[in-house]
This record gives sequence, C-alpha cells and structure tokens, in this order.
Amino acid sequence: MKKIQEFFNKSNIIFVILIGMLLLSSGIFFSSKMNSLKETINIKDAKNEMILQRLDAGITHQSKMQTYILKSRDLILKECKSVKISITPGEAFKIAESNLYYANKYGLDPVFKLAQQRRESAFNRKAVSSAGALGLNQIMPFTGKWLCEILGWEYNESMLYDIDKSNELSSLLLQRLISHYDGNLELVLAAYNGGGKQASYYRQKNKRLAQETKEYIPIVLDIYKRYKVAVGAYING
Repeated sequence: MKKIQEFFNKSNIIFVILIGMLLLSSGIFFSSKMNSLKETINIKDAKNEMILQRLDAGITHQSKMQTYILKSRDLILKECKSVKISITPGEAFKIAESNLYYANKYGLDPVFKLAQQRRESAFNRKAVSSAGALGLNQIMPFTGKWLCEILGWEYNESMLYDIDKSNELSSLLLQRLISHYDGNLELVLAAYNGGGKQASYYRQKNKRLAQETKEYIPIVLDIYKRYKVAVGAYING
C-alpha cells in the first residue's frame, strides 16, 4: 500500500512537471504567435501608411498641376491683354494644359516653353511671321515636315496652327536641341530662332550673328526668369 502511494506521489509530481512543461511551451508558442501577429499588423500598418502617403503625394501632385495650369492660364490672359491679342479663357487654359502635358512628355520645363511662346507668338495660335513661321510656337513648314517624319506623322500645314500638335512638335525640337547643346539654353534658343549656324555664331561671338537672334536670347531668358517667379513655384516648389 505504501509503495502504491509512493508511486502515485511520484506520478503526480511527474504529471505536474509535464503539465508545467506543456503550459510553458504553450505560453512560448502563444507568445510567439502574438509577436508574429503584432509584426504582421505592424507590417500591414506600415504598408497602409505607405499607401496613404503615396495617395496623399498623388493628390498633392495633381493639385499642384491644376494650380499651375490655372495660374498659367491667368498669366496668358494677362499677357494677351497687354498686347491686345484676343483669346478666350478656354483657349488660354488649353495652351497652359497642353504646355504642361508635352513638357512632361519630353522632359522639359513648362515654364521655359511658356516664356518662349510669349516671345514667339504672344500666345496667338494663328500667328504668322514675316519669315513664314506658323502658329503658337512659330514653326517653319520645312522644320515641321522634318519633325513629322521623326514622329511618323503625315505632314499638313494646318497642324502647325493646332495647339497640341504645335506643342508636341516644338517640344520634340526643344528636347533634341537641349540634348545637342548639353542643356545650354542660350545655344538652344539661338538654334531655335536661327538654326544651327546662328548657334555656332553665338558660341563663337561671331559678328555674323543675326541681330534678331542676338536680341531674342536675352529677351526669352528674361521672360523665363519672370515667369519662374510668377508660376514656377507651383510646378517646381
């Protein structure tokens, strides 16, 4: 009887030890699961926070773009009024919106395009120069044909009066000029205004540089400087 009692006592001790070990392992397992769950929640929270930040950045970006377009529209209307060019708010908005789109597409500063257009046509999409340059960006027909070949377009002179087509052609030209002249805007403007020969004359400080090109470069750069103050902060700030 005594031996039986001793056996049960030992069994109880072993049982208690086993239960203790089981509870301990369960606690460790549970703790591990809880920690894993917490990590998962934290990861999900971090991902959600990242998504929210991206959404917020996207909304902020879109808001800035819209503000830039509206500010540019108002600037165009003001400039046209100063030189007595008739333009509707809708046309001014279209020019500003198109400028931004094609500037982004070709990696340009839309404020630079805006400044150049002020000098080229004063935002008159129907402008025709004495030399035969046409439209908002004052593209010569032979230049327009060459750019259309690059884009795979069928050339039609009427496209030079179209805001979007004129902007795409001029943006492509500016992109190529900026690449060719390593971002030197003075040479870019010289080439846009008078061709590669005038850009060479400007670089060499050659007396054969055309007076028109000589005057054109600082005028556009001055407008560019003013426009960066007026609307540039909304796109680059």
